[in-house]
Amino acid sequence: METLPDKLTARIFDGLSLRDALNASHVSRAWNTHLVPYLRKTYNINRYFEQAFPQSSRLLEVFRESGTLLSGSRAYTFFLPSERRFTKDSDWDIYVPFPHFNLVKAELERQGFKTVPRNKEPHRPDLFEVFDFVNSSGHKVQANALTAAWNLHACLKNFHTTVVQNFISGRACCSIRWGPTFDKMGYFAKRINATEYQEKETRKWNGRGVKLVPFKSRKTVMGDSVSAFVVYWPSGGKRKAFEHIRSEQLGKRFEELH
Repeated sequence: METLPDKLTARIFDGLSLRDALNASHVSRAWNTHLVPYLRKTYNINRYFEQAFPQSSRLLEVFRESGTLLSGSRAYTFFLPSERRFTKDSDWDIYVPFPHFNLVKAELERQGFKTVPRNKEPHRPDLFEVFDFVNSSGHKVQANALTAAWNLHACLKNFHTTVVQNFISGRACCSIRWGPTFDKMGYFAKRINATEYQEKETRKWNGRGVKLVPFKSRKTVMGDSVSAFVVYWPSGGKRKAFEHIRSEQLGKRFEELH
């Protein structure tokens, strides 16, 4: 493997996941030497954020200060580079815990984003309120400001499908259902059953090679999903570069991840 040209190495590992690339880099010293440049280029979080945010390191500091997370499609494709071509024009979906929205709003404005009006009525104003931002380059941020009645862990668990239960924080990135997600499979939440929305989402994800099934069929895609996969940023001071956190422990340890 270490004799492969860099372009071929990138092509191979772009089709896999961050977990695969990290595990491969631990096979031997030679593999590590060959893969480290790829990992630093492909999974550099500052570089990833710089697509939309000119001062990405400052934004990550604010994420740490406020406990804010990036989730949605942008977090999903961070783990799977081959999927990034599908989300190059997608919104950056962030989730801000109470009561830190004004801190995050101020930082977005400092980085050139302006608030734009929303036409949609609030879906659950008792739990969260949505604010839209856009910059002069057309990058869009959808900020979900949680109320004191809802926490981030409960919010992520409530997402419509397990495929998007991933996040990037100021301290780490995490895929809550890494097994099926990295295998491009997932299931819908129990509340979404035989609806037009479910059919639309199934077609959309199938077009990207991702299999989604109803909640009642979740066992057919569960696979290796008893733990979350977490990778810590070097600036976080963690001795471990990455680890698996069992599902029943994730809620207890969630605060240290964001």
